[in-house]
Amino acid sequence: MRIKIYQINFDRDTARAKFMGLGQLKDDVDSSSYDEVFSGDVDCGNLEDVFARFNTEGHPLHRGHSLSVSDVVLTENGAFFCDTIGFKEIDFDESKAHKPGNLLQIVYVEPNRPPFISEAGNDLKSLQRAVGGYIEAIYLGDGTILVGNEDAKFNGMEGNRRLGDSIIAGPFFIVGEEPGFVAKLAGCFTENQTDEQLIAEVNAAFGTNIDPEDFSAIMNYANHQLVEVAKSQLGNVGGEPYWSWYGFGGRVEWCACFVSWCANQCGYIDRGIIPKFAGCGTGVDWFKAREQWLNGSAVPEPGNIIFFDWVEDGAQDGNSDHVGIVEKVEGGRVYTIEGNSGDACQRNSYPVGNYQILGYGTPNLF
Repeated sequence: MRIKIYQINFDRDTARAKFMGLGQLKDDVDSSSYDEVFSGDVDCGNLEDVFARFNTEGHPLHRGHSLSVSDVVLTENGAFFCDTIGFKEIDFDESKAHKPGNLLQIVYVEPNRPPFISEAGNDLKSLQRAVGGYIEAIYLGDGTILVGNEDAKFNGMEGNRRLGDSIIAGPFFIVGEEPGFVAKLAGCFTENQTDEQLIAEVNAAFGTNIDPEDFSAIMNYANHQLVEVAKSQLGNVGGEPYWSWYGFGGRVEWCACFVSWCANQCGYIDRGIIPKFAGCGTGVDWFKAREQWLNGSAVPEPGNIIFFDWVEDGAQDGNSDHVGIVEKVEGGRVYTIEGNSGDACQRNSYPVGNYQILGYGTPNLF
């Protein structure tokens, strides 16, 4: 159900009509005294559902107070005044109502619902409310930005859309600088579409020739930042940049220092996405405590942290002896980049589910 909600602004309420019933008004409803405080799609069947929704859970994009007497709700069937009992249809001149000039026009995407065009306040509090927590911005190129909740997966938010090899959890929105961009992009989304179908729609709407694989790579860039940093270090011998950065005065077993150094280059340590750790067990405990852990039989994603339990003296002790970064998974094998592998930074690969893989830390990037 597509609706707009208008509420009286005290500063322009010359008739002192706010919170008054329709029968108490001396004149007709003054549209110019109203502010638009919400525009979007809601999972409601009728006006009574709207009233209940906006008096209980509300909506992340709602910029006003809970729905009250004197508010106006616009639907495709007309304008309706929230009266002391029920709703009454009225004449309402939408063009005379006010809307703040500092709003961001966005495409808002909720789990299991079609995207819709709306507005969000262009301030940190409003943007955080829109995604339900701390914001994470992913720059997709050409001035296009996807903004989601950086703690969505950690907080158990519902999966929303699959983008490349990753799943965005929780609500997110997309903004773009091109005039008309948001409206065109919203028209590209349909329910249950694949990445390939979405890209076909995007190419048709914007006259581009984006390859689906290229698009997935762009959308999944945040997941691969750690991998790209690790790849840039291939060939290092001795690990001096990593253990000295960590604070050691001489060489130590430096596999965890290498992972921490790469994470720091991405800004992940300061943001609490990956810990700074020199001991493999410390890293395992950190991910497990946050429920960001997969057991060794699982299929990981690029950018996951892989922990090993080597066989020593014919047995394994259940503790991690070595750590690296997952580069990719192909053909039933996990490809890694590891520091201190033969005292060098190099690539290795293992069968998925190899008995020496203890498990994976899964950094929460969104």
